[in-house]
Amino acid sequence: MKAKPGVAAPRAVAASAKAPKSRLAPADRERQIIDGAIAYFSEVGFSGQTRELSSRLGITQPLLCRYFASKQALVEQVYQTVFEGRWNPAWIPMLQDRSKASEREIEFVWNLHGGIFYFAMREHVYKARVKVDFMTHVGFAVDNFLEGAKTTYPRLLAAFAPDALAPAPRRVRRLP
Repeated sequence: MKAKPGVAAPRAVAASAKAPKSRLAPADRERQIIDGAIAYFSEVGFSGQTRELSSRLGITQPLLCRYFASKQALVEQVYQTVFEGRWNPAWIPMLQDRSKASEREIEFVWNLHGGIFYFAMREHVYKARVKVDFMTHVGFAVDNFLEGAKTTYPRLLAAFAPDALAPAPRRVRRLP
């Protein structure tokens, strides 16, 4: 069927003119699946179905299963990527050294953690309808914490660690 001048071609013709999808290298496809699964599970939780995930990724469920034999295997890879894969063993000594932070400082930071944790609990455990995106909430919580810390943290130090506010001694560099 020929299109009339000034009239768009029928949709069937336009759709068939699309270039065929290119195949991804296996490593790239696996990376695409893992990245997509991270985004998907962060949105819907681990109860999300792999059928929906594969649909969102634009792949078939059998292809998804070729890379991950089970949903559990995919979830484990997501966990590995998001949590274990980002861990730096050099952090262990720093985390074990409690001399750098007082109990009050630790409690001060737990307020931030508690707010973020309870937001996720309300949404995923209590199944409360939360209309704010989690990452948006985290961004606001961190911004609020940091802005508030500009006022509150110096007061905490002044009350419980006044020496921490003393200016550092100036080093005088002697010329030869």
